[in-house]
Amino acid sequence: YVLVGTEKSKEAWYTVCFPGDTKILTNKGILNLKEIFERFTREEKFLVPSFDKEKYQILWKPIENVMKRKAPVIEISISQTGRSSLNKLRVTPNHKFLTLSGARIVEKEVSEILRKKEMIFLLDDLPEYNHQFVDSKIAFLGGAIMSDGYVYRGGETSKIKGRKVRFVQKLTPQKLDFINYIQSSFQSIFDDCLYSQRRKSEGYIRGELVKGSVIELTSNRIQPVQQFLAIKENLTSWVLKLSKEATLNFLAGIIDGDGSWHPDHKVINIFSTKEDIVGAVVIACLKLGILPYVSKQRRDNCYIIQISEKIDEIARYTKRVKIEPHLRKYGTKLFSVRQLFKEVSNLKWPFLQKTKRNSLMSKEKILKYLNSPSNKKRYSDFKDSIEKIISTSLRMQRVKKNKDLGIREVFNITVKDNHNYIVLTDLFFPVLVANCHGAGRTMSRHAAMRRVSGQEVINRLESKGIIVKCWSLRGIAEEAPIAYKNIDDVVEVVHNAGLSKKVAKLTPLAVIKGE
Repeated sequence: YVLVGTEKSKEAWYTVCFPGDTKILTNKGILNLKEIFERFTREEKFLVPSFDKEKYQILWKPIENVMKRKAPVIEISISQTGRSSLNKLRVTPNHKFLTLSGARIVEKEVSEILRKKEMIFLLDDLPEYNHQFVDSKIAFLGGAIMSDGYVYRGGETSKIKGRKVRFVQKLTPQKLDFINYIQSSFQSIFDDCLYSQRRKSEGYIRGELVKGSVIELTSNRIQPVQQFLAIKENLTSWVLKLSKEATLNFLAGIIDGDGSWHPDHKVINIFSTKEDIVGAVVIACLKLGILPYVSKQRRDNCYIIQISEKIDEIARYTKRVKIEPHLRKYGTKLFSVRQLFKEVSNLKWPFLQKTKRNSLMSKEKILKYLNSPSNKKRYSDFKDSIEKIISTSLRMQRVKKNKDLGIREVFNITVKDNHNYIVLTDLFFPVLVANCHGAGRTMSRHAAMRRVSGQEVINRLESKGIIVKCWSLRGIAEEAPIAYKNIDDVVEVVHNAGLSKKVAKLTPLAVIKGE
């Protein structure tokens, strides 16, 4: 076929690509794209959270295909102010984010978003996936032991002999309730006590030398060791499947182990050098409708997770960290006023001023001014659609370009139905992106090789008078006719959708494919 492109062509045909170390949120926890690619080629199935633009909901959708290629890559950073360069994401320049155009959610290339100084969507509420019952005490113990304890498999190191679950805590009056709750919970779950031992300790915490005495609570029994090893080795996927009650207990265990309350800033701070713990905390927060702020200390490679939402709810579960419930003065669910009110011509204060400054405004303030007596009539035509958008599981932040990174190996995934998913930045910010546009294949190259042999393809084509030559039978199997959509159907869809226009149908005499 000969097809002529239309104005819609540029918007329709695109590829979304990320380097292989990019982290993706899946039903099996946080995995990088290269690992997903390798496991997908072995026929492993994955689901990802995806935004349904008709229902305005986050739904779990299957990955249909994973591909890789080489392409130019840029580094961008995402932040509320637009000034920080630390929260990085590496993407191809033609990559599309989900963003706003008036009271509509649309997809735009990152180059256009950067040029127009627009903002993008982040996820702030993750729907439950495949909930499995986990006792709340186990969830709390899991958080406490992962943050302030250890799990050893027999013979893991030369220093530690035999299997062990060990919880370590500095012995102070403020921590007695926490220590006693760990002991009583362990006794309740496993019908056995953690045996205790005191010892002197010396170490560095956030760059400062700390001396004192600690208490070690240890168990060598196989059941708790195996249970906590399973949690440790599958931490992000385990947290994903917890109930809300268990999730709150896990988060409380982490906070009591490695967290603190900042009385001036009114936030919970969690400190960790382990990426799996940071990822697990981010998932736990998203499941509770919280978007945590994550930063990193370059000096000692320590992540700082800051929680400023739903403080009163979390406060009911912590044993050591004393949190002061309070009403927040400022909202955290923010949207671009300029983009949200793009189609409104008679803007007044405060929306007009916010639009001129390209400011973010909280959901609470938007609703307050939108529903004020003086504004109800003025914005009546747009009110419902604006309220619908700001009530989704999304919020917005700014994006800026850091630098070009040259040609790199990049990966694409195709997600069923909604064609978008969540990628995580270097600091675990969950960004909503469009996936690669569907290609002409019905199955991956590896799937084609499993379905048919190269010799079978040669024989079938020869029976139709077609001769095929290739340097390997594998290459022929990868390009088997069954691996592709019917060309007539594809052309009809493209023509009827207005993406391109049919001009002529050609009959090929020969085809040469190469790089």
